[in-house]
Amino acid sequence: MLSGLSSIFLVTRNIKQIDEVEIENFYLTLIDKTLKPRQSKKKKSTGSPIKTLSSRYIKDIMDALRSLLLRYRPNDVPKFPVFDVEPAVPKQILGVQREMALMDKIPHRHGYRLAIEILLQTGMHINEVRALRRGDLVDGIIVVNKAIADDGRPKNKRKSGGEVFAKVTMDLWNRLQAHVQGKKSSDLIFTIDGENPLGEGRLYKVLKKACADAGVEPISLQMASRHSTATRIKRKHDEAAYAEIAETLGHENRTTGKEHYIVPPTITIN
Repeated sequence: MLSGLSSIFLVTRNIKQIDEVEIENFYLTLIDKTLKPRQSKKKKSTGSPIKTLSSRYIKDIMDALRSLLLRYRPNDVPKFPVFDVEPAVPKQILGVQREMALMDKIPHRHGYRLAIEILLQTGMHINEVRALRRGDLVDGIIVVNKAIADDGRPKNKRKSGGEVFAKVTMDLWNRLQAHVQGKKSSDLIFTIDGENPLGEGRLYKVLKKACADAGVEPISLQMASRHSTATRIKRKHDEAAYAEIAETLGHENRTTGKEHYIVPPTITIN
């Protein structure tokens, strides 16, 4: 469906006469465009600060406009401006110091701390942790092949499909074993009432409150888990590569190869 703003732009112009200058001006208009505060039927607007359009929203609008031009002018599409899409929330990683400060503030009840520790150590999806059952703990390994859908229903597959074998520390494994003592193989590991899985929002709120109680910069559970894990793995392999470069080239300092001998990748456009 074409964006509303793109539609407004098109109804005031002949689609066959739209040129690069008009596209550029429309893009600049979107940058300056603001969204008015939402006003509910029961309550008047609070007059909260007006927000500018996000770069992602602007991209969606421009993409919708380009699609329409491609449809009606496939051989004569004007040039569109190129711009970066900035995430609504800048990406960050948890870090050792912040993790240490947070863990003391995360409660043990309902397995909150265990569930969050699994996320931090493995980087698995939050809905995969919520779907874990006693039978998924096998000889020091967590077998991940299920998830909880957004509507709360169990799914017999992961979001990405397949099966993942996640390793955790021996300390966490032993505490997991103590937590599931007396549970059957088919029982959920983490529940709020002994039967239903933990709500996804509960884990988010627990981490958010822990950040506030610890007096550290807040971080989303997604970034603390998946972004941090991916970054940690990348850094580990980078360090191993720099060590091998130093050994092979005979450098005493590992940064020598990184700073002076690594050739940056080039981009080839076909």
